Amino acid sequence: MQKFLVKNLKYTKEAKKANVHGMIIAQFVVDTTGSVTDVNIVKKLGYGLDEEATRVINSFPQFKPAIQDGKPVAFRYTLPFRF
Repeated sequence: MQKFLVKNLKYTKEAKKANVHGMIIAQFVVDTTGSVTDVNIVKKLGYGLDEEATRVINSFPQFKPAIQDGKPVAFRYTLPFRF
């Protein structure tokens, strides 16, 4: 996941111009099929960075779903983005 983020996450022009630094906290669900759903930015930063984090999360490749008692289950994941 880290390699994917480094390759795909872009610092927006707006944020560069305003010299914005900080952290975004995002949450999303990996469902029983391994697809990303329910993306939510819990802590926002603005300047297009929230939308960029959402874009990258929605472009993640298929995950292996979590397994509980031998069956796939949905799992909520929290991911910090530092800019």
